[in-house]
Amino acid sequence: MRQYVDLARSLYFLTERVPRLLKTFLFVMLTGFQLFTNYVPFC
Repeated sequence: MRQYVDLARSLYFLTERVPRLLKTFLFVMLTGFQLFTNYVPFC
């Protein structure tokens, strides 16, 4: 059980180091790419 707690804590600190701006930028990029691949078929 302790290893899961350590893993969760390290993940939390990792996400805390990433700025909110970068997270939103990545989110927008991912959603935009999904919409692009949905509406534009790669022929």
